[in-house]
Amino acid sequence: MINKTYLVALLFSVTAATQAGCVSGDAASQRQGAVADDGARVAEVPFGQELWYMSGSSQLVRVTLEPDGSLEAFTSSVMQAGDSRTLPSTGSGILTVLADGSLLGAINSGPCSGFSSHLFHIAEPPREGGPAVYTALGVMPQGIGVEALHTDCDGRVYAMDTGVACHTQPGNRLLRFLGEVTAGDFSFDVVSDLSDGVPDIDDMSPGLGPDGEILDNPGLALDSRELYTIDYQTGDNARLGFSAAYYGIHAFPGSAYADGRGRVYATSLDGQLYDISPSDGGTLHFLGTGPGSSYTLAGAMPPECQTGFRQPPVAQCRDLLIDAGDTCEAAASIDDGSHDPDGAPEPLTLTQSPAGPYGLGSHLVTLTASDGEDSATCTGTVTVVDGAAPALDGCYDRVFDAVPGLGGAYVEVEVSAEDACDGATPVTCDLAPGTFLGMGESVPVTCTSADSAGNTSTCSVSVQVTEPSQCEASDPRPQDYWRTQCNGRDAAGTPPDAELTADILQRLLGEVEGDIQSVCQAEESTCEALNPDPFWDACETACQEYASWLLNLASARVPSSCCNYGGTAADAAGEIAARIAAGECADARQLAYDLNRGCEFCE
Repeated sequence: MINKTYLVALLFSVTAATQAGCVSGDAASQRQGAVADDGARVAEVPFGQELWYMSGSSQLVRVTLEPDGSLEAFTSSVMQAGDSRTLPSTGSGILTVLADGSLLGAINSGPCSGFSSHLFHIAEPPREGGPAVYTALGVMPQGIGVEALHTDCDGRVYAMDTGVACHTQPGNRLLRFLGEVTAGDFSFDVVSDLSDGVPDIDDMSPGLGPDGEILDNPGLALDSRELYTIDYQTGDNARLGFSAAYYGIHAFPGSAYADGRGRVYATSLDGQLYDISPSDGGTLHFLGTGPGSSYTLAGAMPPECQTGFRQPPVAQCRDLLIDAGDTCEAAASIDDGSHDPDGAPEPLTLTQSPAGPYGLGSHLVTLTASDGEDSATCTGTVTVVDGAAPALDGCYDRVFDAVPGLGGAYVEVEVSAEDACDGATPVTCDLAPGTFLGMGESVPVTCTSADSAGNTSTCSVSVQVTEPSQCEASDPRPQDYWRTQCNGRDAAGTPPDAELTADILQRLLGEVEGDIQSVCQAEESTCEALNPDPFWDACETACQEYASWLLNLASARVPSSCCNYGGTAADAAGEIAARIAAGECADARQLAYDLNRGCEFCE
């Protein structure tokens, strides 16, 4: 652990999120090639014979190795902006080789306790000493400092948040980029909080297996002079040994060299390159000194690397009991925390079969969790119940006018119900349709509707019969027997009823003619007054109606069951006529109510 001016936090970004498993042999060889006319990469350097590091912020250094793993040469290239966006002129630089052979790096500028990381991309690393043309991508968000970059077998890129300061471990976090970093998307997940797991990390590398194979996990990590193994998912670590002052580290598999021995290369701050022991960090060979200083060391991943992060997704399901919606069905997710431990090779997708929405009843549903390569399934039962009662319409209070001549009104409460699952449902009210209520009566009415699932809706209304606001009633013409007989006479004066002669009709009319004339226009005859025109304009509506009642009551055709007046029909007619003649419409109406109570028409 050292107090450096510039910090480098470890990154693992996902620039090849759709790539599954370890990189193929062709892809691995392409990592170190140039781009041909057709866009494909052409291998120029055999795998395991090329490393890269940044010298400060201004130089990119390429390290080429011999087939036996010894040093061939160092080649330095000047950093050059590809557009108007530039990097800081001072600071320490870090690198990783992406899955396509391009370089992702960062220049860390500022004091150790608060430097900023400026990320950049070199799409075509120079191999002949020309300029290193870069694209500045932007500054790492949230004030995160990046101390090392690393690309794993699956092409994902990770980052270590250096935390509080570049030389201490508090706040160290292993981050994994979620977006396309080379396009400026720096969104990330926190893979592991390493604050209590390892000291401050300077650089990270894949690990070596017992047969010299490359492993993603556990990897190798350098903290200044100390070599560690580290689990990049949990932060678990073990100190392997105390090395020289090494900071940059990268491992190549034994398959890259004739002797079959895996190599772990390390660099010091002054650019010295070493071949070190993967078991304890001890120096095996000093290989040479390159230009400038080196904080990290980057190399491509081999085709045969074995990912240590690849884990299948986990499917977790639950049973659900849910209410049907307005359409008598419901959407539902049985997912109960399904996840992908390694988040690769592709984002986790969840599918249900059947997909829903689900109708009433129980449904066995299968959930499949897939990461693009592996999948897991689980099942859950979705039970949809009808928990909603029918909706009632028409639940409001009613007020009816009493019908003149009845002393009340026949009432009915009409309420309808609609259920999401059953449709129209029957409604029962505790007031029978056609119930007669006297004037002034008021009763409460309760209406109820139930669906097939037993859900019940209830509403209460009041029904009241009141006295008409004026001395008038509905037009009696459609049901008035005597009006029909009067207006329907033939040329000889004979009414439609064969039993009623013209003489009888005239006699009956004569009995009330005087009373009618005293109320209506004197020049009008009774029949004229009872005619539709100009009847309604010529006389008071109420008096015309009561004159009609008088004709009905004066006839022998009045059923005895309809009248409770203490006299004959003629007596009743005389009394009503007298009240009409005196202009006492209210009294005439009340007497008519008394006479006709319980009968709609006294005919």
